[in-house]
This record gives sequence, structure tokens and C-alpha cells, in this order.
Amino acid sequence: MRNKEAKVAYEQRYYKKTKTERAAYHRNWTKKNRTGNPEYRARTLKQRLELKLEVLSHYGANGKLQCCWQDCIESDLDVLTLDHVHNDGKDERKSGVLKHGDGLYRHLRALGFPSGMFQTLCMNHQLKKEITRKRSELMQRCSDSQV
Repeated sequence: MRNKEAKVAYEQRYYKKTKTERAAYHRNWTKKNRTGNPEYRARTLKQRLELKLEVLSHYGANGKLQCCWQDCIESDLDVLTLDHVHNDGKDERKSGVLKHGDGLYRHLRALGFPSGMFQTLCMNHQLKKEITRKRSELMQRCSDSQV
């Protein structure tokens, strides 16, 4: 047990001592390999698009890349979005439970695509759903205040 404690203490000292050197190395590596490397950028863009395609297809109508709104046939990857079925995305992001963008897509894939929480909508129907939700909240407040 004593050796383990000594090892942990040594690693903590080493980490503190080399922190600035490691940070400089990481900055240089990033500059060389990410920002200045078009192959890296192309590869990561391809991976992100494949991930988006996989997630949106899974949550699309009938398991296809398509909007889930009734009678909508939109299947363009650039205009399809992931929608929280129960309108709780803001609450989940604030609580730190779920992320957004690629982080959310990776999280959902890691969880095995949980069902009942998400659906694929085109941007028009995503906006339509939000307008309808806000309108019904306003109507509810108006009816409550009149009583």
C-alpha cells in the first residue's frame, strides 16, 4: 500500500512539473496536425457526416434518412435535424445529461440509440413544432388568467 501511495505522489509531482511542456507540445501538435493539415480536416469532416447520417437515419421515419413529420418526404442530410420528442433538450443540456451536435450523436451511438427520446425532423417541421408549442403555452396562460 505504501508503494502505491508513493507512486501516486510521484505521478502528481511529475504531472505538475511537466504541465507547461506538455501544453506546448500539444499546441504545436494541434497546429501542425489539425489546423494546417487539409487531410485531417477532410477525414474528420467525413467522419462527422457519417456519424450524422447514422444517427439521423436511425431516428428517421421507418429507420430511413427522412423527416418523421406526417407526409413529409424530406431526406436531405443538410436540412434534417435531431429533435427531442418531449421538448426537454434545453433541460437535459443544462443538467449536463446530454450534449449537443457531434457530442450528442456520439453519446447516442454509445448508448445503443435509446428509443422514444428523439426523432428526425426537417428544419421546417422543427420550427413548426416549436411555434405550435409556444402558441399552445400562450393560449394556456391566457385561458388560466381569464378564469
